[in-house]
Amino acid sequence: NADILLTAGSWVLLESREGRFDKARNLLDLSGDVPLWQDGGNLLVTAEAEVMLQEGSASGDKPVAAQGPFGTLVSEGFRLTERGQVVVFTGRSRAILEGGQ
Repeated sequence: NADILLTAGSWVLLESREGRFDKARNLLDLSGDVPLWQDGGNLLVTAEAEVMLQEGSASGDKPVAAQGPFGTLVSEGFRLTERGQVVVFTGRSRAILEGGQ
């Protein structure tokens, strides 16, 4: 498990079946099923993710499925920056947005 603390006490939690920690670069390579939870109720699942612990960022270029209060989304990759406050879905993406007036 890897926790990334966000501003204002919020958090992101990542898990994986396998991982490698590069201590010199403070980099965590995760593989296998990699779910990423945000405390706002969003879940992102992918096969691989690279986590820069000091920066509080993560990225991956494998297919991604995401769901949360916003709806559902699939894409070819993702970039999580600003300690989880910004998530960019890369490559071909498709979203189904829920509710919202």
